[in-house]
Amino acid sequence: MVPGTVDNIQAMDNRDAALFKIIDADVVTSWQGTAYDTPATWQMPVGGMNVEKVGRTTGHTRGVVVSQLNGAFPVAYSAPLYNFTGSVYFDPVFAVVGLGELFSDSGDSGSLVTTVDVAGNRHAVGIVIAGLNDASAPGGKLTLILPIGPTLDALGAQLVSGLNA
Repeated sequence: MVPGTVDNIQAMDNRDAALFKIIDADVVTSWQGTAYDTPATWQMPVGGMNVEKVGRTTGHTRGVVVSQLNGAFPVAYSAPLYNFTGSVYFDPVFAVVGLGELFSDSGDSGSLVTTVDVAGNRHAVGIVIAGLNDASAPGGKLTLILPIGPTLDALGAQLVSGLNA
């Protein structure tokens, strides 16, 4: 992540990810709680796309992508280990609302957001990065997600699926 303003950084170069190497595959699973397995493939989010996620705070929730935000969006970050507190700009960012309920809340950041296509195949679409209060949204909050595909591609990473499913 590069701090600054949209005048001095390329927001499309910023990524948010947590990577790990599986040392003992017998003690981990690729399942998202008890809801579904992590998909191996991804799709870009688009307006109107039905999505779901499993988060630490809100558990398994369903929602819909409302739209892509226009331009770079600032997200407040704090990384005490690196003595950093400030805004990091991301682009593109997509807005999601819950279907009749809150889609995410504090503590759900980093949750994998997925979709199921018309053939019934599940694909990753993004990760939760922030939330905004919005009285018109179900649960009073709008969820912001980053598309996962560009991050995976930039890092040469892949999603793990089918592990102890």
